[in-house]
Amino acid sequence: ADGERWDQWNQPGAAGHGFTTVDVLASGREGALCCVQSWQKDIVSGKICRNGSGRAAYTCLPAGGDWWAHPTAVAKVAEVLAIDARNLGRMKILRMPMKMIDGKIRNVLRFDFEQDKARNIVAYELDTGILVYKAAAAEGPPSRFTKGNTIILQMWLVERRQVRTPWAGMAIHEGLAKGKTLRYEGTVTAIVPAARSELTLPVAVDVKVTAAGRTWFTYDQTSQMGALQGMPAPMPETLRLACGTSQIDTSWIPPAALRALRVGQVIDQDAKVNEKVSVKSVSDRAVVFLYEGEAGDAERAYDVTSGLMTSFRAAGGPGDLAKGAVRGRLTQGALGAPRVVDERPAPPQPAPDSRGQRPLFEPEAPAASPPPARAAKFCPACGVKAPADGKFCGQCGAKLGN
Repeated sequence: ADGERWDQWNQPGAAGHGFTTVDVLASGREGALCCVQSWQKDIVSGKICRNGSGRAAYTCLPAGGDWWAHPTAVAKVAEVLAIDARNLGRMKILRMPMKMIDGKIRNVLRFDFEQDKARNIVAYELDTGILVYKAAAAEGPPSRFTKGNTIILQMWLVERRQVRTPWAGMAIHEGLAKGKTLRYEGTVTAIVPAARSELTLPVAVDVKVTAAGRTWFTYDQTSQMGALQGMPAPMPETLRLACGTSQIDTSWIPPAALRALRVGQVIDQDAKVNEKVSVKSVSDRAVVFLYEGEAGDAERAYDVTSGLMTSFRAAGGPGDLAKGAVRGRLTQGALGAPRVVDERPAPPQPAPDSRGQRPLFEPEAPAASPPPARAAKFCPACGVKAPADGKFCGQCGAKLGN
């Protein structure tokens, strides 16, 4: 209102760009178990690397969640265009064609909520229920130093692929049941190349299995770093994680699959995050995997008898100002050979369970096939649904496309 104008150079603030990968480990009508990993892109070098603390297990419920909603639930949602009588916000729910970041058009169920100076949008694909778009914006109050800050978030689905591992579909070790504990001990090193400085501290990682199924298990991972001389120890960090035999980045691999691997074999190559996973070495005791990325590399060794990860090493960082390294080995909780050896090949797709239930990502007919949304038009300005033969929006008056 005072006539002043501001651009991005006058309003410095934090920003970030990266990817989030969601691995589906298991599914059923009760939900889908996912392993979520965030990747950050360094703003100086442009290199992509894993976010060490940006990993978690997540259960998508059929009614909807951060990454997926059951197609049957999506089909039952009614379209809404209403303003809350108590002035709590405005909600719009529309079925509509939506242009993706890659130029493709997807039919989606879009939720658009506005309240005061905040807005949140999520869109699920009608056929699969997969989250294809998410955006949020909020304006904060003025402070001593600024006239107010705006937070903007935008996320698109950029790829969907089926990962084929040599051990997909095999049963996990019966020893990885609820209550099983493991312990890894090693070191963490912070490196500042410009200052020629390195700081190494001891670290212990405790793992406790919290639940397990035929091809997956969830666990709590608690990391405790040592303290600098004369300083109190840092607070421990606990992450809720998950592993499954449909996964590349896992803590356990079936021994039958390990014994069939060969040196140099490429297990997976992710073009989006530029990471390649291959077999570095094979012996009668262990198989070592090499993870090569833009910002560093890592190794994991697995015992060929039990299939358990027995040691790990990682080094690198997104930029040249600071780097890091971590290494560790299993010190408690070793497993023997599994009593039941499952050498069945991976099924081409998830099969129904013993009760005949379909996996969540398989649409159920006919409810998962809602009527096509192309029969109606949508206003490009406000998103309101309009008749197929309409020329102008009845809500805001904007001209409609052909």
